Amino acid sequence: MKTIVAAIDTSESSRLVFREALVLAVSIRASVVAVSVTPQYEGNMNRMCLENTDDLLSEPSRKILAESKEYAESLGLELETIHRKGKASSEILAVAREKNAAVIVLGCARRHQIERMLLGRTTAEVIAESPCDVMLLPEQSTIRLSNIVVGLNEAAANLRVQGRALDIARSYGGKVTGLYAVYLPTEKALRYGVIRDAEVNARGVLRAFEQRALEFDVPATTKISWDPPEKALVDYSTANEVDIIVVGAENNASLLEAWGGSLIERLASSTCCPVLIARCVGEFSQQRRGNSAFVFEE
Repeated sequence: MKTIVAAIDTSESSRLVFREALVLAVSIRASVVAVSVTPQYEGNMNRMCLENTDDLLSEPSRKILAESKEYAESLGLELETIHRKGKASSEILAVAREKNAAVIVLGCARRHQIERMLLGRTTAEVIAESPCDVMLLPEQSTIRLSNIVVGLNEAAANLRVQGRALDIARSYGGKVTGLYAVYLPTEKALRYGVIRDAEVNARGVLRAFEQRALEFDVPATTKISWDPPEKALVDYSTANEVDIIVVGAENNASLLEAWGGSLIERLASSTCCPVLIARCVGEFSQQRRGNSAFVFEE
């Protein structure tokens, strides 16, 4: 049975993550593991004459896990809860590996640039090191999987991202739009032939995607945008009531590249719909696509 790891804390957005993870679990016939991490305290609370400091620090996490389990049971669903102490990203990733998770679900709030850099480190580290897909849930969003947009590019790894989007569409009877963003800095765009060559390259990628969608028997459309990728994806998603955006993550990116200056970070700060970061392992194969949450076994 597939496993979803839902990382939760005491925030209201985290409650959304947990509830949507339950909805997703029912949809894809998966189990849910809720994990909450208490940061390791390195000070000396004994100086404040407090006893059982570990229990005091862990109480909020234990309480939210107990409430989550009670809520799941009220719906007739089973839920495994895990409480850990330490660095949040490390413990979330450890649980994902232990449980052979198919997807990690994280909440993401809209923030300004400085807030994203200061508060988004856990998310960045999970994305950079995750052994499986990661789904980011913006505040007040819901998981629906019928209308999908996937960011296309010419990289070989993008075949795996496309495969994930087509997996979802085929499993849910949905449709996919392949969006290629051709964004050229002004100084580069002014060079002779650059715009023409970029458009020819983009149309080649789009034609290949259309052919792949036919092989999957999935309805697909394609679009070229001349805006930056994050703007193109967000604008298209908003105008067309897209349910989920599917993009890829570089396996060898530094933390700064993986978050502070990346497409994913900018998407997470501006989109109103969930973002799935496809972290497929191995070469793309239509017959077998690994431990995907969205591939239904025959």
